[in-house]
Amino acid sequence: MNIPNFPQITLRDATILFLVSVAFALPVILVGPPVGSPDLPHHLTITAAWQNAIETGTLIPDWVAAENNGYGAVNARYYPPLFHLTYAALLTLVNNWGYGLFLTILLWSFIGGVGIYVWSFDLTGSRAVGLFAAGVFAFTPYHANQFYHSFMWGEFVSLSIVPFAFYFIRNHNLRPGILTWLGITISTALLVLSNVPQLIVAAVCLSIYFLLTLEIRTAWRSGLSTAGAIAVALILASFFWVRVVLEVSWLYIGLPNIDPLYDYKNNFLLAELNPWGGAGELTPLFGTMFLLFTVVTVSIALFASRLYRKLWSDRDLRAVCVVFLTSTIMCTLFSKFIWDLIPVLQKIQFPWRFLSVASLAGSVLVGIALGFINKETWRTSQRGVLVVAGSFMIMLTFTIKQDIMASSFMSNGDFGNYAAACASKIGLEHWRPTWTTKETFKQREIVSTGIERQVTVQAWNERSHEFQVSQGEPTTARTAITYFPHWKATFNGEPLEVGEAGGALTIQVPESAGTVSLKFVEPRYTIASRWISVLSFLILVVGLLAFYLRKKIRQTQLPVLSV
Repeated sequence: MNIPNFPQITLRDATILFLVSVAFALPVILVGPPVGSPDLPHHLTITAAWQNAIETGTLIPDWVAAENNGYGAVNARYYPPLFHLTYAALLTLVNNWGYGLFLTILLWSFIGGVGIYVWSFDLTGSRAVGLFAAGVFAFTPYHANQFYHSFMWGEFVSLSIVPFAFYFIRNHNLRPGILTWLGITISTALLVLSNVPQLIVAAVCLSIYFLLTLEIRTAWRSGLSTAGAIAVALILASFFWVRVVLEVSWLYIGLPNIDPLYDYKNNFLLAELNPWGGAGELTPLFGTMFLLFTVVTVSIALFASRLYRKLWSDRDLRAVCVVFLTSTIMCTLFSKFIWDLIPVLQKIQFPWRFLSVASLAGSVLVGIALGFINKETWRTSQRGVLVVAGSFMIMLTFTIKQDIMASSFMSNGDFGNYAAACASKIGLEHWRPTWTTKETFKQREIVSTGIERQVTVQAWNERSHEFQVSQGEPTTARTAITYFPHWKATFNGEPLEVGEAGGALTIQVPESAGTVSLKFVEPRYTIASRWISVLSFLILVVGLLAFYLRKKIRQTQLPVLSV
């Protein structure tokens, strides 16, 4: 059941790819995890929520009780889970936050390296090119920045999946089949579960690549089956995105953007070249440096190796170049008219996110250029060899010095304490309900009635919120819980009316004494989407098993002899 043309990675090549990933993640072991971003506590609290879900057997952590001074949070409910689920699983295994992070980044760096290797090898037939491209990709400035500086860890994971999507799309266009279709399905589903902005970026670039590699003779079959693969991928991932689509308007991140820091108009690269102005204090100069390093390195590699001469004759090379050019242009002010016309692009917020695919495609091009280095080219074109190798070394030096060594690190011991302290901190505003403010979480009293009614808290933890109240006048009790529409309350087993006051959950308590129980209850559409994901996965597995067995039976069937 081999995928056509899928490279069989040798043990030697797999070892090299693994060592490259070790070199990339090694500072986490030697110095400690990187710190210094407001996004870091966000990642740690969501990871802790997933770890708690794993340990308690909870399917999905819908409510993070400790966050926001114990008022709870819903960020784990809406943030794509792939990175945090991986981190939580490895953290449970090693029981050390620093080592868990090292293993997580090592794993996804290795997966990304394998993806680049597979795609590059498929394009060129050269294992050396695959290794060169994977090595370049691991240390491109933007890719390293995703982990060590910007803390876009979900995007880092997403970018490790994208090269597989490029590989499967090309092969499905050439030879549509069940296994290439499955590859598109799985890679798309994983992209949905890794990072939403990167999903949009990837969708744009993969669509262009699909059109550039489409075969006329199989166009209809490829197009329809690819659309079907995407549909199945969305069904598989429906347990995540259904609730996001239906509930995102309840969060600040779902509101129209009013913060200039997150306005796409203020985050174009090369804005300094705009003759009508527009480059201000918000111009992302770091992104401009990454863009220039990437474009210059790729350009030098293409021309010094004379690879540019093959652009007109090699359709695959041309397709990668077009993806590279498109992704770089989409970072810059020259593409603003496109962003203005397409509202979904504006949800990306930062046009420079397209540097991710630019780094990906650029790594393939540089890897192909490095592949021309051999004894013959050293003898006939020594200057070109030195220029290509030198440009890569300059980029590598920049990445190590400006991305990795310039980061702030914390020892593994202190990082564990830091992670524990983050559990109760107030989370990022973007992932909080719109009816909350910072004032919401300042009152520390667990239940307050405002009148003389005795309150005894019986349980107040991740899984249970319950308290007893004495007899007295009917009142509205304010709880130290973030209000959310899915909270349900009962009084001695009977439903109670719940409400919201200043972002906190309130309960209408009757005059009699009794026990108030609070429970976070998922709506029907959430439960349905989970069952749909599970059932579609089982159907897919059964279908593939049937396909495999049918193929085996055909291969082992003896020919019938005629008499």
